[in-house]
Amino acid sequence: MSEPQGRGAAWTDERRRSEEGRRRLEAPRRRAGEHSAPAASGDHRASGANTVSVSTHILDTVRGEPAGGVVVRLERVGRGELGRARTDADGRISDFGVGSLAAGTYRLIFETGPYLSGRGVGGADAAPFFPEVIVTFAADGLRPRYHVPLLLSPYSYSTYRGS
Repeated sequence: MSEPQGRGAAWTDERRRSEEGRRRLEAPRRRAGEHSAPAASGDHRASGANTVSVSTHILDTVRGEPAGGVVVRLERVGRGELGRARTDADGRISDFGVGSLAAGTYRLIFETGPYLSGRGVGGADAAPFFPEVIVTFAADGLRPRYHVPLLLSPYSYSTYRGS
């Protein structure tokens, strides 16, 4: 490969490092201790490792503490419930017991009403403003893990794609 006119060895070294970095990013990743060669397509499903983990956690942003005891349901849109669990004392659900997650649209339905009712916001008899929070997300069928956290307060919530 010839160098463009006016560019020297530094440019060539930078281009080589850039190409090496791109190849590393495109290479299939292996988990620690995995020694076998990845499937030719780079798709984890092709290697038979189609176990998928869906997890969440809830942080009560008013108290600055985890929201324990909240029931969360996992559904596939148009096909119904796949699993349900209750957040632990750390506000987490590490797995809904789903073995695989095909490409499609899914929902996490957080039953926040009972949790928010016990917080005394708006008076003892006031109904919570958000009795449930529904987070809809798209799964590509390729990732081995989906983490969808919820930041919750009595009058607002936020979510993001976690890692």
